[in-house]
Amino acid sequence: SSPSLLFPVPALLRLYCSLYQLFSVSIVLCTSSSPSLLFPVPAQFQSLTVVLPPGVPLSEYISHYEPLSYDAQDVHRNHVRAKRSVTRENAVHLHFSAHRRSFNIRLKRDLSTFSSNLVVHGPDGREEDLDTSHIYQGHIIGEPGSHVFGSVSEGVFEGKIVAPWGSYYVEKAHRYFPNTANKTFHSVIYSESDVGDPYESLRTGHVGGCGVTDEVSQWMDRVQNGAVDDDDPPPSPGKVKPPQPSFPSYHPNKYSREANEEGEKSRVKRGTRSKDDNRNTCSLFIQTDPLIWRHITEQVINRTLTRALLGSFSLIPLIPLIIIIIIIIIIIM
Repeated sequence: SSPSLLFPVPALLRLYCSLYQLFSVSIVLCTSSSPSLLFPVPAQFQSLTVVLPPGVPLSEYISHYEPLSYDAQDVHRNHVRAKRSVTRENAVHLHFSAHRRSFNIRLKRDLSTFSSNLVVHGPDGREEDLDTSHIYQGHIIGEPGSHVFGSVSEGVFEGKIVAPWGSYYVEKAHRYFPNTANKTFHSVIYSESDVGDPYESLRTGHVGGCGVTDEVSQWMDRVQNGAVDDDDPPPSPGKVKPPQPSFPSYHPNKYSREANEEGEKSRVKRGTRSKDDNRNTCSLFIQTDPLIWRHITEQVINRTLTRALLGSFSLIPLIPLIIIIIIIIIIIM
């Protein structure tokens, strides 16, 4: 009835609900002084708050996600060109919109995560070829301080996006919708802030696993980074001082050579005192869970691609799976 009324209440609510359904975002009416105001709201409704349905949960650990789709064939063609390139100048570009943001990503092959001298032996002891061309790192164009790292398989990117306004995880949709033949989107993207542990309040103390408690972890870190030998056993619980961080600054890729060389000026690691050429190498045995191997093999009938996907598992978020495994271990124990 007011002459200054732009929208009647029912029409305004319908408009907002339509926007929510189209863009999967929550819109809240606020005062005219708020910087997040979407458009002028009459004085009669400046104190009105419209609470729309919460985000769409992906699992009990991820409270909100958004479907993601782009031209995977075009990305695959760029990936093939980058793989064949002698230099790492060929870039792979991703451009999409999600979480009310526009992501214009430039990726280059990551040649620093794995050493060029890395050797992999199969179950029979024979040396096997290792293809690391699917691993990439890059940044968001026009966003200083951003960092993107992950893998590209069949034209689909999986990994983590670190932006000034937040961090996001990108995964293949079939991991969450294995029985749904949905061709409208091939990936899901969710914010790090939307990942939570609904059972955190039910647990007390440290998270059990392989006998590595907080005290043992601190003792191992002190022995590894100490300049002298430390043959003392792990300290008893309750006698350990809070650990001091070895790296005060955050590095987006903690496994890179640069990240591990930053602290060498302030400490002398026991493993680096050797004068032989192998002072920076060690033997590493990794045995993957047969259930994970079978799960991926059933979806990708290609042993080489399966091995590549398992090799990139450290670059994608597995928080929900890790939490489930920890809960199972606690129940068994």
